[in-house]
Amino acid sequence: MGLLYKKHHVKRYQEGGKFITPLNSSEEKDFKVWYDKTAKFKNLNPDPDADDQKYDYRGYWKNENSSEILKEKSSAHFTDKYKQPGHPTFSNESQYSNKNTQGGSWSQDNNKTWYFTHSPYTSKYAEKTYDYLKGTGEFSILGNDTLR
Repeated sequence: MGLLYKKHHVKRYQEGGKFITPLNSSEEKDFKVWYDKTAKFKNLNPDPDADDQKYDYRGYWKNENSSEILKEKSSAHFTDKYKQPGHPTFSNESQYSNKNTQGGSWSQDNNKTWYFTHSPYTSKYAEKTYDYLKGTGEFSILGNDTLR
């Protein structure tokens, strides 16, 4: 494992970035090739570790059929399984949701409209969620109120 790789992951862990799948140096090289293509295709931040990402792209790449995302529409969503605490729609479907960082939940009404219901943990960034979902046709619920 390269020194740069070790420093990068130690630093991320110390900064609270423990919600990331570790890769060895060979995997990291392959991941970066995949992520570069994926970021261009989906118009993502070119840095998978940028603070605004809040997604474990390495976990997705390592554990899912990551080539499939490049066959979908560019607007296709990644699975919630790898969303990190702080993601605008961090849900209970994430492997990182637990009693200390409990994710919100997704549900659909009779009209097939999706709603994200905040947990006590995710409610602290409800406005960020609202901004994130604006224009998607999805909504978020905080307490008994629906944010639109």
